[in-house]
Amino acid sequence: MSKIQTFNPKWSLLCLVAGGLVSCSNLAGALIPPQTLQDNPLGINQTAIQTRPGNILDYTAAPFGDYVAQSPAPNTVEVGIVISKVTVNASCLTLPASFSVTLRDIKVQVRDQSDTFAQKATIKGTTENPITVTASNKVLRPELSVYAYALAAPKTIKIIYDRQLYNIVTSGGANVARLTGTLEIADPNLVGCRVGALVDSNYVKLSNFG
Repeated sequence: MSKIQTFNPKWSLLCLVAGGLVSCSNLAGALIPPQTLQDNPLGINQTAIQTRPGNILDYTAAPFGDYVAQSPAPNTVEVGIVISKVTVNASCLTLPASFSVTLRDIKVQVRDQSDTFAQKATIKGTTENPITVTASNKVLRPELSVYAYALAAPKTIKIIYDRQLYNIVTSGGANVARLTGTLEIADPNLVGCRVGALVDSNYVKLSNFG
């Protein structure tokens, strides 16, 4: 994990100046800029997430270890999923030149591997969710057994969580991330084909420390 700035004795003078207006921990937290975790924190970069019956997206990534807890802790955790391509299984016999697709209700759930999804962070808001885009210019990705159709521009789905997500990934042992949502397509050429989303990258940003 990228190092997060921690409380330092030099803040003590600022705390004395601030007096009773704010606590030292709140003052130190206010001075910490947003922090981004290491690349690919959820372990889903370049993953082709194919739909299940009912156009359901449901993918569970490999477990990842706890990050080292820092103080002060963040009150806001932003998870970003960047998508610039959608996929169709390579065995599909009626591939269109282009088609429209809607990604809806994309969510990321993170839990301790030994726990259940009942213990999860609260989502405070999302952006670019749902998104409707046109996919075209297909390219075969044999290592994934799919054709990848490019979107006109990458779309970043941002999901905002409370501190509980940070608590989960800094305690309790190995963690598991699960991405869910729906993918809607109206093109009759794709009936019976498996369509999905290709995750270009992902990030986790911590902010609002205190």
